[in-house]
Amino acid sequence: MTVGKPRSAEMHAGPGFRIACEIERPEPHVIDGFAAFETPAISDLMNRLYTMANGATPTKIEDSGGNPMAVYGGDVYYNAPGGLKRAPVAGGAATTITASSVPYMSAIAVTDTEVFYATETCIFRQPK
Repeated sequence: MTVGKPRSAEMHAGPGFRIACEIERPEPHVIDGFAAFETPAISDLMNRLYTMANGATPTKIEDSGGNPMAVYGGDVYYNAPGGLKRAPVAGGAATTITASSVPYMSAIAVTDTEVFYATETCIFRQPK
């Protein structure tokens, strides 16, 4: 058996996954109708998709940006149009680490004192 592209690739031909920040929620009475059913554990056979615990509510940390990102010591680090940023996981104002957005950033790693980030051609190190 060979594994090919997922069927979703036909609908959205872009790279990888998508994250929706604004989600239209169903009416409360519709949600209440599902209360009698257990929340299933779902997967795409590669262990990439899961449901949230019943009653869990996501907290939006940033409206513009977020890819790539790393979490370290209670903060989330992410690339955004205004630059590489750090924001508390619990919520609150973000701090800008770099003065401008880093185009083509592909990875972020964080230590106790520094942030490392990679682009297509370089790896950078900067104090937190």
